[in-house]
Amino acid sequence: MGCGKSSADDSIVREKSGVGFSKRNIRKEYQFLKLLGEGAFGEVRLAMHVNSSSPEYEAKRAIKLIKRDNVENSDKQEEMLLNEYNILRQIDNQNIIKIFELWKDEVFYYIVTEYLEGGELYKNISERDNFTEKDCAGLIKQVLLALNYCHKEGIAHRDLKPDNIMFESNSKDSICKLVDFGFASFCKNGKKMDDMLGTPLFIAPEIISNKKYTSKVDIWSLGVITYFIISTNPPFKGRTKRELFDSIKSGDFSFKSAPIFRRTSESLQSFISECLVVNPEKRATAEELLKHSWMTDVSSEEVSEDAIKSNLATLKEYSHHNKLQQGIVHFLAYKCGQREEIDNLSKIFRSADKNGDGKLDKSEISEYFQKYMGSADDAENEHIYSCLDGDKSGYIDYSEFLSATIDKENLLRKQRLINIFNEIDSDGSGDINLKELRQAFKTKASKKTEEEWEKIINEIDKDGNDCINFKEFLKAMDQVVHPKNFIPKNDIEED
Repeated sequence: MGCGKSSADDSIVREKSGVGFSKRNIRKEYQFLKLLGEGAFGEVRLAMHVNSSSPEYEAKRAIKLIKRDNVENSDKQEEMLLNEYNILRQIDNQNIIKIFELWKDEVFYYIVTEYLEGGELYKNISERDNFTEKDCAGLIKQVLLALNYCHKEGIAHRDLKPDNIMFESNSKDSICKLVDFGFASFCKNGKKMDDMLGTPLFIAPEIISNKKYTSKVDIWSLGVITYFIISTNPPFKGRTKRELFDSIKSGDFSFKSAPIFRRTSESLQSFISECLVVNPEKRATAEELLKHSWMTDVSSEEVSEDAIKSNLATLKEYSHHNKLQQGIVHFLAYKCGQREEIDNLSKIFRSADKNGDGKLDKSEISEYFQKYMGSADDAENEHIYSCLDGDKSGYIDYSEFLSATIDKENLLRKQRLINIFNEIDSDGSGDINLKELRQAFKTKASKKTEEEWEKIINEIDKDGNDCINFKEFLKAMDQVVHPKNFIPKNDIEED
């Protein structure tokens, strides 16, 4: 799930947030706290859910408020916001910001996202005592992993710049995330774009030349950012916008103009040069750049073998739970996962993701089990893979992995389960019936038959009334926390 496709298919979070703008009073849902930043169009505030019994209440949110009076074309603005929302809701990647909701009233548009307390790239690295080339490589690799994921999903960011790279926390080891997908576009199946947009210093030459372009414009921007981080100067300059654009179109830049490059590696300069190729046909792809020596020299994150084995065992256990159990875990992992635990699980995910595409295919899962568990049982691996691949996409994506491996005991607290049960039980009868279950998990991608929905009910319904009461629901979720206590229904003798 996360913000991605897997969770789109079988999670109530999708239906809860909807597809467009909520017109309810946002201040009845969120308490607005300190100002995080402001600009020409409005401001960004820290916020928390006002309802302490809500499953989301523990999580801090960042809410961008855009003044409607400052928007020249409200229809165009709404189209951009909806575009950003719909793109981010299909993305499931640890290095890309999560978006939760869109709201509007007579004064503001509101965008609710996760709170990235580490702030923007420049602020974060300027506050560090010693930011080295090695640190820069680690940072750029994270951005590149996000771009590789987006490009393989047919998404171009189109406004990549330092302001749109933020850190999750103030820790030196914090992960960074791409933000602001307002200019992003789908570009699947070789589709080219022709919109003139972007930020002048970081814009690709083909956009300036009014040529049709591909997602490789992001690679150009990445090269400019890398040069800029190392030298604190842009590779292309001009006293006017026209001079700047002429410089960009020529592709004429030099490492000699910034003395610091005398002390950097040839590998770094080679990496930047492969990004800043004027002809996009000859410019490297994100996938190719991940294999560049400057990227492969980045030290692998240390993950203990015991942690990996423990999580693979948890993966096995999770594959035996039904879709309702998995859906509830998905929802809560998305909303309430603890940052430190998520970061540790993310490291394990990245260590298994050998090709850096942000998802795990069958060969990667099999190789991981073989290496750490000595398991070569193809049938068992196929079962685990099939069960964890909730949207039947052919791979296990980031949020599916997190849901399977996260600490269930900490996640599935009773108050959270009460709240979710009440959300699904829309008529307040105290029972979840077939219609309510189907509605709670309803998405366009869901293709479950009536028999499959009935099977989910029957797996949990112990008293045979074709509904799930709270006691049955609680017991089913307890089986997730304590899987060894689980006795399949067919093994229970009737009194």
